[in-house]
Amino acid sequence: MDFVKKHYEKILLSLVLLGLGGAAAWLPIAIKDAKQDLEQMVGQSPNPRPLPAINLEKEKAALERLQNSTTVVLSGGHNLFNPVTWKRTGTNIIKILVEGPQALAIKNIRPLYTKITFDRVAGTGYFFGIERHSVKKPAVYVKVNDKPKATDIFALREVKGTPEEPTEMVIELLDTQEKVSITKTKPFEQVDGHAADMGYPPDNLTFSNKHVNDTVKFSGDNYKIVAITNNAVRVQSELTTKQTTIMWNGTPATTK
Repeated sequence: MDFVKKHYEKILLSLVLLGLGGAAAWLPIAIKDAKQDLEQMVGQSPNPRPLPAINLEKEKAALERLQNSTTVVLSGGHNLFNPVTWKRTGTNIIKILVEGPQALAIKNIRPLYTKITFDRVAGTGYFFGIERHSVKKPAVYVKVNDKPKATDIFALREVKGTPEEPTEMVIELLDTQEKVSITKTKPFEQVDGHAADMGYPPDNLTFSNKHVNDTVKFSGDNYKIVAITNNAVRVQSELTTKQTTIMWNGTPATTK
């Protein structure tokens, strides 16, 4: 017993060393066994179990409800967010569903013509009749290659046939420098614009024979006509500069 008391530390250390030696001897064997197990596992084909089916019925039902949702109408005849205006006309009160340029109604659109006709010989020159924007102008007297005035729209460049009995007159349009031929039976004619007749029903207003750059007043604002085509009129607000195009489905007039 005295020996154990005197040498217990050495005995304990010896036991620890024996344990470490045994572990060191066992470790290579354990590594080898683990390696063999891993090689066997790698060589085997996996056999996973199939996943259970996922129930998506709730999600599909929610998606269908979204696709078939009810549309909230906030425009048109729905007056909760779009109150209408009531106006008195005489003894009657009428409901105005549309105001402003959208309520402008086109009654008619007709083309405007430029027309140049050869009238007659006069001395060493010639008389020509002119219609500008379908408005007849006073006849003009011109000679071949006369220097045009600022108000002229054409110049006479050539006379074919005899000076007394010309068979064809070649004129030059000063704005485009285009040369065209005319005779007594074949005048020059082209559409160079349009005029429109319009109305504004909310205020019972009528605007007749309006051209581009004319101004019409309705709904408390002045509107400049910035364009007229054969099926539309575009106006611009003086207050906001916003432009609005009003379409017309009628048939343009062809009278000159």
